[in-house]
Amino acid sequence: MSSRVVLVVVLLVVTSVGAGVAGADTPSLSLTVDGEQASSGQEFVLNRNPDFGIEASAAEPIESVVVRLNGESVRTFSPDGTEFSRVFVAQLEDNEQNTVNVIVRDSAGGVESRQITITKDGVGPFIGFESPFQSQLGSRPPTQASETNSRLTFAGSFEDITGVETIAIERRHFYTTLNEERVATSNQQLSDPGSSFSMDVFLGYGRNEITITMTDRLQNTRTYTIDFRINDRSAPELSMDETPTEIRNSSIVLSGQATDNVQVDEVTYSIEGSVDSATLVVSEGDGADPARQSIDFEQRVPLGPGENVIRVTARDVSGRTSTVRRTVVYNDTVVPEMSIASAVSESGSVRFDGFVRYGSFKRVSVETVDPETGETLDFKQVYQGETTGGNVSFDEQMAAVEDGPTEVVVRAVDNEDEEHVRSVTVEPGSRVDASSASNEESDGAGERDGDAGTESDNANDESGGGDSASNGNGGSDNNSGGATSTPTVIPGFGVGHALVAAVSAALLLARRRNR
Repeated sequence: MSSRVVLVVVLLVVTSVGAGVAGADTPSLSLTVDGEQASSGQEFVLNRNPDFGIEASAAEPIESVVVRLNGESVRTFSPDGTEFSRVFVAQLEDNEQNTVNVIVRDSAGGVESRQITITKDGVGPFIGFESPFQSQLGSRPPTQASETNSRLTFAGSFEDITGVETIAIERRHFYTTLNEERVATSNQQLSDPGSSFSMDVFLGYGRNEITITMTDRLQNTRTYTIDFRINDRSAPELSMDETPTEIRNSSIVLSGQATDNVQVDEVTYSIEGSVDSATLVVSEGDGADPARQSIDFEQRVPLGPGENVIRVTARDVSGRTSTVRRTVVYNDTVVPEMSIASAVSESGSVRFDGFVRYGSFKRVSVETVDPETGETLDFKQVYQGETTGGNVSFDEQMAAVEDGPTEVVVRAVDNEDEEHVRSVTVEPGSRVDASSASNEESDGAGERDGDAGTESDNANDESGGGDSASNGNGGSDNNSGGATSTPTVIPGFGVGHALVAAVSAALLLARRRNR
């Protein structure tokens, strides 16, 4: 046989063997994760080690089945048969993406493989605190802490491979009221916080138990419990709205705000040298209440004649106090302040309004009068009762002169039985407003006190800082727009009434003779 023939035979043999390998059947391979079929390249997210199943078959005996975890061979089987089936618990790394590769080889050289990824999140989220204290990710925060301010911000960042679903903070405040131990509880929750969080929590004075619970998307949880002590070392801050130094009213509005770094307990007032005292903000105990870290107050309190030294005191739940002292002089003159704020006359009637306030009075009446004849056209008693210095307002519509001026008269009788009169005269179709009807008043007090002065009416709403002092008495009304104001004082019973009656009769008789 020639060398050429030998070469051809060798090539044929080699070609025949190669064709046999290429044509061999490839083994079949099937994987399951917790009973779920897994295809090559699929990803799973679990919170525990799964049951891992392998099913393999081949036309030729299977030589080996190799399981690799993150590149390292962790299981090797030698079935020595054409069928293989096995289920076992795969031991995966926590908080890691685990690459699982299964390779099957039969005796004919056929190879089949599958690769999947299993992320195991079997632990609760970790947190690194930035406030109200600092701690590293993965480490536990302190179990005890203390602060001097009740309103704290809990903030930090998370570490969890699948992400935090919720963070919840429960506060339990332990306190004693009337020798009875009580617990005030509050709960807050933040959903889908992302990689960090910030939550404001209000703690009560003394001992608080804070429980922080984080839950990830696979329902793994981690809980921290911290015992907090709130120590109040500062007195509350007390700010008072302005008050007048002198007032004609027998009461005044006290208003302001009390704030504290922990919690305001109560606010009280007292007047030096007097039994008058009361509570402006009532204590509700020491239980944590964020609404009581800052409290507004407003209350009208009585005054005694002369100088009143008012002390307003704020106390916090730790017993520390702050006091603001104000001096207000109550001028207890009996002369009331009177005003006809506006009056309009048309179509046989007059509409008018105004007030009587301050001083000390027990009766107030309003009427309309024909100034030509002195005849009373209409009359109404708007107040009669206990002596007061409060605000008696009126808004009336009364009969008027059809084709001539009408006089509107307000009468107030003080507690010394002197009658004080304010009046304005309104022409038909005209209007008297506040600027013309309530400028100045002569009330006769100057004659009693020997003090001739000017008193300005104030038709604004009353408030704590708006009570105004009026110094001196006497003066006259300045009116415009067809209106005149004639203030008069009629003395008490006796000679005063007789003189006024005589003068009035003489004037009326003179008018009739002139006609």
